[in-house]
Amino acid sequence: MKTEQGFLSELNLDLAHPPTSPYKMQKVLDRSGESVLDIGCRDGAYVAFCRALGKRAVGLDLAPFPLPGSNLPLVHADAQALPFADHSFDTVLMFDLLEHVPDEELALREAARVGQRNILLSLPKPDDPQIFNPWNGLTYRHYVDPEHQRYYTPDRIRSLAERLGYNVTSLEHWCPIYPADVYIGAGTPRLLCRLVDRIMWTLARDRMCLLRNLFIEINLRG
Repeated sequence: MKTEQGFLSELNLDLAHPPTSPYKMQKVLDRSGESVLDIGCRDGAYVAFCRALGKRAVGLDLAPFPLPGSNLPLVHADAQALPFADHSFDTVLMFDLLEHVPDEELALREAARVGQRNILLSLPKPDDPQIFNPWNGLTYRHYVDPEHQRYYTPDRIRSLAERLGYNVTSLEHWCPIYPADVYIGAGTPRLLCRLVDRIMWTLARDRMCLLRNLFIEINLRG
């Protein structure tokens, strides 16, 4: 697994505050167009990444957190009422956002309105406080966020896209959950955590239950 700095080094990019997910950076690199809107951008890490790739990129957040001394174009606005004209961007990013907004259909409709090529989303699968694997006797603790208003299955996001007249063209399960008994304790060495992660991943019968997120591409071209 590449680190974010290792990923950026391969691209000869030097960012003071890079995104923390090489997986999502690779998706942006492979699937985004020349202009990008990052909805729910927070500190603008993916905006800076896109601009370093030579793309025109803008970030939007209801409560933005601009980087000190940065000149990134970050807009303060609601994802459910985007202040942009139709088809303003090739690609719209919605990473870890849709599960937080009150009206998921309105937010996705707005993203589709301002986009013209695709929407890239990262969404949480349904949480389960305890996932038990009877084959190896290991117990896993899923990531639980009390701010999530909903969770997503492949059928749910496909149905939502189809109601708006679009199709999901790519869907992957990703982002491993962590072993409960190791990560609950404070001060556990990081190397030991990674070792236990690898052992549990190797022993698990059903690895799908150990991946807590979905990554989706919605095609806007029809």
